[in-house]
Amino acid sequence: GSMRDALSLTDQAIARGNNKDLFDTVVSMLGLLDKNQVLRLTKYIVERDGDNAMAQLQEICADSPDYAQVLSQLLSLLHQIALTQIVPDICKLDTNAAKPIYTLSKSLGSEHVQLLYQIALNGKRDLPFAPDPLTGLQMTVMRMLAFSPAQPVPLDASFLAKSDNLHRQ
Repeated sequence: GSMRDALSLTDQAIARGNNKDLFDTVVSMLGLLDKNQVLRLTKYIVERDGDNAMAQLQEICADSPDYAQVLSQLLSLLHQIALTQIVPDICKLDTNAAKPIYTLSKSLGSEHVQLLYQIALNGKRDLPFAPDPLTGLQMTVMRMLAFSPAQPVPLDASFLAKSDNLHRQ
């Protein structure tokens, strides 16, 4: 049964992608998030760049993701940043995102990371009580923007946008 399902999904991906760029088609079909989008969102939140943060969130949401999963990815990234602050070499386990995670870990205070993590965790917990999941996600990001001290992050957002550097989970 599982092999039949895998073949069926493969056939769908090939048909949907017109035999091109199978990876992007499968990622889209499965509703997976681009980790670089979450990295860019985090950079903009930390810098209190509301315009770019909300534009990035809109880009993430354009593919109609599971909004709780967006928060889970954000929580996971903040966890990796906090771990890297304690054990710097741990970020090397994620070879495609090691440099941005390391840069964020050195740019942020540990209290700031913990604050952002707690806000995201509370936002995820409160998601079922929001008028709709998108509103809950947007309010969580706005809360992160409101309570973050603005600090520059020497992380080139254009690097994170290059398709050859994409790493998807």
